[in-house]
Amino acid sequence: AAHTLALVGNGELWLSTRPGDASQVAAELLSTGLASAAQDRSGLAADLIDDPARSGPLGSLTIAAWAAVLFALFGYGAHVASLLRERAPQLAAVRALGVGAARIGTAFAVEQALVALVGVLAGGAVGLLLSELVVPAIVLTRDGQVPIPAVLVDPDWAAVGWSAVA
Repeated sequence: AAHTLALVGNGELWLSTRPGDASQVAAELLSTGLASAAQDRSGLAADLIDDPARSGPLGSLTIAAWAAVLFALFGYGAHVASLLRERAPQLAAVRALGVGAARIGTAFAVEQALVALVGVLAGGAVGLLLSELVVPAIVLTRDGQVPIPAVLVDPDWAAVGWSAVA
């Protein structure tokens, strides 16, 4: 019933079976004494989907990412308000020289868009780098071991894009 065999890790033997035969092969291995324990990948995956020990660290990272976006928005808004208050005398002088409000607004908008673009690019790059470094380090098996196969970090590019737009 097994198609291929592979020896992995500390005495683990991985079998590839035909679809639907995994539980039968596991039962045969246990009943004949060839294995002391057997796990079915699809059964294990179903057990782990709702396991809070495995989803907790990743969920907390998601919450932290959205909190960082909210703090960045709040900080940027405070920066713009402070900048406008600080530049009020300069803006009044420029207006007195005959520069229209639309041109002043356009110049200010372009300046702030460049500041925001640099912040989004730098923050996004640091965030992606940290996710590549941190996520594999915090995801462990139930017994505290590094999972086999290793964790694959696959960013949700839609969420990355929406947080950049925000």
